[in-house]
Amino acid sequence: MTPPISRTELGERATQRPWLPYLWTGQLLSGVGDQLHQVAVVWIATQEVGGYAAWVVSVGAIFRVAFGLLAGVLADRWNRRRTLIASDLVRAGAVATLPLAASFGEISLWHLAAVSAVLGALDSLFQPALQASLPALAPQAERLQRANALLNVTSRLSLIIGPGITGLLLGLIPISQFFSLNAATFLASAVAVAAIGRQLAARNGPPASLKPGRGMRGVLEELRGAARLTVAHDGLRWGLVGLVLSNVTWTAAIVGLALLVDVSFQRDAGAYGMLFAAYGVSNVSSNLVLAWRPIKRHAWVMSVGGLIFNAGFIAVACAPSFEWAIALMLLPAIGGPMTDVPILMMVQRDFPTDQIGKVFSLRTTLSSAGLAIGYGVVGPLFEFFDVRTALVLACVPALLAYMAALWRFRVEPREA
Repeated sequence: MTPPISRTELGERATQRPWLPYLWTGQLLSGVGDQLHQVAVVWIATQEVGGYAAWVVSVGAIFRVAFGLLAGVLADRWNRRRTLIASDLVRAGAVATLPLAASFGEISLWHLAAVSAVLGALDSLFQPALQASLPALAPQAERLQRANALLNVTSRLSLIIGPGITGLLLGLIPISQFFSLNAATFLASAVAVAAIGRQLAARNGPPASLKPGRGMRGVLEELRGAARLTVAHDGLRWGLVGLVLSNVTWTAAIVGLALLVDVSFQRDAGAYGMLFAAYGVSNVSSNLVLAWRPIKRHAWVMSVGGLIFNAGFIAVACAPSFEWAIALMLLPAIGGPMTDVPILMMVQRDFPTDQIGKVFSLRTTLSSAGLAIGYGVVGPLFEFFDVRTALVLACVPALLAYMAALWRFRVEPREA
């Protein structure tokens, strides 16, 4: 029997191949395709049911929460390379049914919701498998941090590129063909993963926690074990609390800034887009800085980033003019990556290889739960308070949590 390949040996082999450009390009294309898909879904659904289109859009998020924990177990059990490629190919096939339906008539809301469910479920499998692969590809701390930061840039760039090319594309193709483009980007992602090579599939032997044939009981035992490890990790425990509360801040910002632009600044939807464009540019810049500046104190940097993120949105809520609001949007955008990248580093560096997928899925599920809580509570906030006051109130819980975390980790020893 061939002896298992150690993470260090695997990393040395991986560094001989240009895996990061392949992975980064594939994920950027896929992210842009996702944005085009989102635009098409929202537009088609709103033409049919108006504001209730939010229900169609929310299906993907619901399935991410529903399947997130199970997907984390499967991501740790299955061959990662095959999991990533299969997830992309199935998603490409599911999305391709939408333009096919349009060519025979029209796309129904049920069809849109079903495809969103498939995308949400498979994304909850793809992401932990990807995150569990990165430590093997980049075993050195600095290289892993750089990979996390650069991959984090892809989602931010896609938010800029996807909506930015929508107008141009609509002059060339019908909106139903946005789905064709998304299907093509999933195929591109699968090709990129395949091009990286077999190191994505390697692991240090079978997981110690895995015994074949244990069924759902075994799955639950694995999840409980991952949860215990997560709770025992001081930095990640604080980080996940802050992440849930910061997602309440984020949902309040999405809704509240639209109201602020309309009510307080008397501007149109274009101005709202400009605010988030400024956020995106600053966010990308922050990620690029983190890609080249090593983090030695993950929990401390995470706490500082959380403070900047939430205090930044409070500053935007208090902006005296639209011009000031645009300038102040640079602040929360800087803080976002300062929380995301250290949390990813803690998950990837401080947990056993066979636990990374499950711990990352716990993180993703809690993050999605924070978004759901946020969308549930911000409505009443804006109903009972003026826009600026409601925005500030939504930011306060996360701000206090990160202040407490900063005090907790003020004397944290520098990590090797």
